[in-house]
Amino acid sequence: MLYNLHETENGILLTLCDKELLGLKLKSEFMEIKISSQIYGGKNFNENTINNIEFDSINAIGKKSVSVLKKKGLLKNNETVFIQNNPYVHIEKQF
Repeated sequence: MLYNLHETENGILLTLCDKELLGLKLKSEFMEIKISSQIYGGKNFNENTINNIEFDSINAIGKKSVSVLKKKGLLKNNETVFIQNNPYVHIEKQF
C-alpha cells in the first residue's frame, strides 16, 4: 500500500491506495478516478503507519487500503462505494 499527504483549504488530506492500482484509471457509472503517483503514490504504508500520521480527511482506494481503515475503526460499511470492483472511500475525520 502507498500513501501521500496533501495540504488543502480544509486541512491535511491523507491518500491511500493499493500498490497494484497505481497508474490505473477506474470508471463507474457515477465517477472516474485516476490513481496517479502525484496523488496516491509516495511512501509505503502499513497497518501501523496510520497511528503516526496527522490528517483531517482520507481518500482511499483498494481492498487492502480500505480494510486497514475498517480495522482501525475509521470506516462504516455504508461509506464505501465500488469502482470496477475496487472499494473507494472519502472520510472526514471526526473531532
